[in-house]
Amino acid sequence: MSSDIPCFKLVETEKTLAFLDINPLSRGHALVIPKFHGEKLTDIPDEHLSDILIPKPNPEEGLVIGWPQQATDMDKLKALFEDIKSKV
Repeated sequence: MSSDIPCFKLVETEKTLAFLDINPLSRGHALVIPKFHGEKLTDIPDEHLSDILIPKPNPEEGLVIGWPQQATDMDKLKALFEDIKSKV
């Protein structure tokens, strides 16, 4: 990896780089990336992903990671869609 673009590096290993996001969603938002370049995630060897991906406990359970979902109000969702679409 080149150091052409400066960053606030948090952690660097042989296969991984973690740094603060320049457009954070929240305080401390960090990006953790593999150093191996691949066009798609499936192009990156497993040994380069083991530092950044959480293995699932088993095929049935999955990761069980998520955020609380809000109830869907289709009218509000449609209004939001129309508002966003009108600005694009």
